[in-house]
Order: sequence, then structure tokens, then C-alpha cells
Amino acid sequence: MIFALLLQAADTPSLPNDVWADLSYSVSLRSRSETIEILRAERGQSGDNVTLRLISRRQGEAPLIMWTNSQVCPNAAEAVRSLRAIPMPTPLLPDDPGEIILDGVSYRVRMQARYGSEVGFPVELQSNAGTPLATWVSQTFKMLKPCWSTVRPS
Repeated sequence: MIFALLLQAADTPSLPNDVWADLSYSVSLRSRSETIEILRAERGQSGDNVTLRLISRRQGEAPLIMWTNSQVCPNAAEAVRSLRAIPMPTPLLPDDPGEIILDGVSYRVRMQARYGSEVGFPVELQSNAGTPLATWVSQTFKMLKPCWSTVRPS
């Protein structure tokens, strides 16, 4: 089990230096995606104050970046706490039948995780529409929708 987690961590793309978790969805046929990045606390910043950055990408357009934090939006802190409630997928065994889905909506969450007091390691969960992860990501985006501003909160 630990070996499998280490292999997964080796294949998990790194998060940007200022980000400790992100969640996203992308619509393949429409070439658009949205990512919420949960930023690392700045020096001297309380752990209760989290800053989130929303990056909306559409093919052929410059990315749109919006901001919120837990001081102006209580749902921001709730979104961070809800990372611990992400539904985990069922392990796929070698003889389980598999379906290949080439288009649709893809949902992803990347974060640091650990067991007990171990050092954290990167984890990535990804799925298509109609899954518990898709529901969790969609609900988090909906919960934060009224919070976004083009001005970064201080």
C-alpha cells in the first residue's frame, strides 16, 4: 500500500510553489476549464485566513483570474475544511472491467495528504461527470460562486 502511494506521488504533477491544494474541472469539447487554487499562507498570516485564486481558461482567450479569502467569504474556510470530506474512489483491481471515456467533463483535486504524523505527500484524484468527486467539486465551485472579485483581498 505505501509503495503504491509513493508511486502515485511520483506521477502526481507538482502544484505551483504558492499553492498547497487545487480543484478543477475542464470541459474537453468546449476547451474551457476552471481551477480554484488554495494558496499557502503568507509570512505572518494567520492559518485561519486562507486566500483562494480562481483561474478561468477558455481557448483563444487570456485567463481570467479572480480572488477571495476567508475574511470576506466564510465559505472559503469551509471549502478548505471540506477537503477532508472528499469521497475516495474504490480501488480498481486488475481484472475489473474498464470503460474509456475520451471526452466530457473531467474533475480533479490535488493536495498534500498524510497518515497520522507522517510527512505529507502529493495526492491527485481525478474522475468524470456523475461521480462523487464530480459532485464534491461542483458543490465547492457553487458554494464559492458569490465570493469572487477581480481585486485580490489583502
